[in-house]
Formats: sequence, structure tokens, C-alpha cells
Amino acid sequence: MEFDRGHRPAASVRSRVVLGLVAVLALALASVAWTQSGEADAEAAAPEEATPVSAGVFDEAQVERGSEVFAASCASCHATDLSGDFGPRLVPLDPWRWSDAPLSELFDFVRTSMPFGSPGSLPDEDYLSVLTFVLAENGYPSGDRPLSADAETLSSLVLDDPPAADAAETLEGAQNDDDAPNRY
Repeated sequence: MEFDRGHRPAASVRSRVVLGLVAVLALALASVAWTQSGEADAEAAAPEEATPVSAGVFDEAQVERGSEVFAASCASCHATDLSGDFGPRLVPLDPWRWSDAPLSELFDFVRTSMPFGSPGSLPDEDYLSVLTFVLAENGYPSGDRPLSADAETLSSLVLDDPPAADAAETLEGAQNDDDAPNRY
């Protein structure tokens, strides 16, 4: 059987061209709308004025409570000195992941994924206390007020570099620890 490869009716070709152009135009408009909505979401999510965690955004009582909760719920994976064991080391915090991130991202990560095997099983205040303990162990100073688990508050705080002297000691100790597991 032989097919006619001759000319197609002009209306059919025009219809396909028009449909193709309409599809391309629709994709272009959808792309622009998606990009603009992403920019608007980013602007809405960005805090007006971020406060660095190094300004002392938690108090010493939270750190002490966090130390107790960490020992009971976290040390079996992360070691009592936060050097890592089954879980990764927590001193120093991974700068590739957490540098300049809102504190809310770290809090949400810990709250929704820890402890291993039972994520979300602790009260938010315990997660917050553990977070302040880990921050203190990374060289961030305590302040005079407790940190709130309020999402808006945590989003307004940014994980900057801890004070230079403490951070250098923490990093040097982590690099020179021959007994620490290699995570790279």
C-alpha cells in the first residue's frame, strides 16, 4: 500500500503552526509567572533585617537544658563531645549547608529528622534547647534572653560565623582529632 506524500491541505498545516505557537506562548507565560512567583515568595520569606546568631540569641539556661537532652537523646549517634559516631559531627557545623541560613532551617531539619528512628518525638522546647547547646558548642555566645521556637523569630535569625577565636579553636580541634571518623 502506498501513501500519498503529496501536499496537505493548507488549513491543516496552518492549524498545526498556530497550535505550536500557542503552546510555545503558553509555556513562555507559565515560565514568567513561575519565576515571578518564586521571586515574590523569596522576598516575602526573607526577613526585613536578619539578626546574626553570634549576637547572643539564647540564654545559658537553655544551653544547660540542651546539654541534658543531648546526652539522653542525641549523644548515642553524635558522641558526647559532638565529634560524630554513627551520626555526623556537629562541631563544626557544616558551613556548606548552614552558613548564612536562617536558624529556622536548622531547627526544622533537627525537629523533623531527629532522633534517628524516631523523628519529631521530642517536644519543640527540647529541640530548641538541643539547638542552643549545639550552637554554644560551636562558639556562639549566649545572651540574656531565651530563644523562642516561634517560626517568625527563628526565621529572622541567620547562622553567621561564630566569633573568630572560638571558631578557629573548634575547627582546629576537629581537624586534629585522629580518632574522629572521617565523614568525607
